[in-house]
Amino acid sequence: MTRKYKKKSTSVSNSGSDIFTLISYTFVGKLVLYGFIAFLVVLITAIATADDFDKFFKSLGVEILIATLVGWIISLALKKN
Repeated sequence: MTRKYKKKSTSVSNSGSDIFTLISYTFVGKLVLYGFIAFLVVLITAIATADDFDKFFKSLGVEILIATLVGWIISLALKKN
C-alpha cells in the first residue's frame, strides 16, 4: 500500500521588494538611496567626459539644474492644495 503525500505549496516571497519598501520609507533609507543615485550620476558623467574637467563640470551643472527643476515640478504636482 502506497501513501500519497500532498505537496506543500511553496510561496514565493517578494523579500527584495519588501526590503526596498522598508528602506525607502525611512529617513536614513531615503538619504542612502539619494546618495547612491547621486554617486551613479557623478560616476556616469565622469566616465562620459573622460578626462576633460571643463566638460565634466558643465554637464554636471546641467544635470543638477534639470534634477532641481524636475523635483520642483513633481513637488508642485503632488501638492495640489
